[in-house]
Amino acid sequence: MKKKFSEKLKLWLRSDLRPHYPSVMVVGLAAVYGLISHLAFSDWLWNDDLFAILTCSFLFLMPFGLGALTVHFANKENQLSVSYAIMMPWVSCAVFVGLLVILALEAAICIVLASPVLLVMSSLGGLVMWSIKSRRKGLQNFALIFILGSPYMVTPFEVQVETNTKTTITHTQFHVAADAAAVWEEIKTVPAISEQEHSWNFFHTVGLPRPVSAELSYDGIGGQRDARFEDGLTFVETITAWDEHQKISFTIEATSQELLPAPLSMIGSEQFDVLEGTYVIEPLEDGTVNLHLYSEHILNTRFNEYGAVWTNLIMNDLQSYILQIVKARAEESVIMKDEL
Repeated sequence: MKKKFSEKLKLWLRSDLRPHYPSVMVVGLAAVYGLISHLAFSDWLWNDDLFAILTCSFLFLMPFGLGALTVHFANKENQLSVSYAIMMPWVSCAVFVGLLVILALEAAICIVLASPVLLVMSSLGGLVMWSIKSRRKGLQNFALIFILGSPYMVTPFEVQVETNTKTTITHTQFHVAADAAAVWEEIKTVPAISEQEHSWNFFHTVGLPRPVSAELSYDGIGGQRDARFEDGLTFVETITAWDEHQKISFTIEATSQELLPAPLSMIGSEQFDVLEGTYVIEPLEDGTVNLHLYSEHILNTRFNEYGAVWTNLIMNDLQSYILQIVKARAEESVIMKDEL
């Protein structure tokens, strides 16, 4: 019985999977190229220099090479397929990302942020190699070597160029069915958030910490507000504007970031920092309010425009999460007051 099963398994492997062996080998080869490049940029060549792994050379050219490699070593039939050139590099990216996760080389949030670039650039690399294979076969080997080596050739020059700082402001607004006084009490201090008050959130799922509490040392300008998050992340907020029931502004300084895992350790660093925050309570004629939350943050990377898209998205998501809790608490306090 066992012998028959093993024979059937061998036949199935030979008949059904053998045609896919070349693709599996190609994907594995491309993923290994990506893994070696990641190790080279993060540990070997630039001695843990964060600016090396955060270069356009690595972020854009490495997946380009990964896609080109996937198509170059494909079988002849697949080399001529446009759909293969576009889609198969995504499989290579998935395996590469899987290796990073298994080996704990990158945090899930970092992978999420890089994924759009990985997918687009790997497909472009696949298409370029498909075009070379289709029209300029004599150049294919030279082209592949040049493409694979391009991140290593460009990076030494790129890291010599000074980066520019980009400042952005994220604005989030919620309508709250409560008066200004009730909302004010919920924003100046935030007692510990219970598990029942938390809700599912994608960015929390991939590693960003949830808010825990915010404690104010004393009312008025100069007061210190400690905003605590999970994983030991704390923002020390110093009050700079205090208009009771209307507005509260504060500077922000991240503490203990050197003890945090990546990418949280970048908060407050040269690459990313949150500078200021402001709550504004806008009274409405019906006695309710619009609650506004502004945050000012800076980026200092080699791809600020791309990074700004993600930071705005993440900051807006975080601010919405916080305002939702404030809204629920303020509205509940009004209901309880009315019941009394």
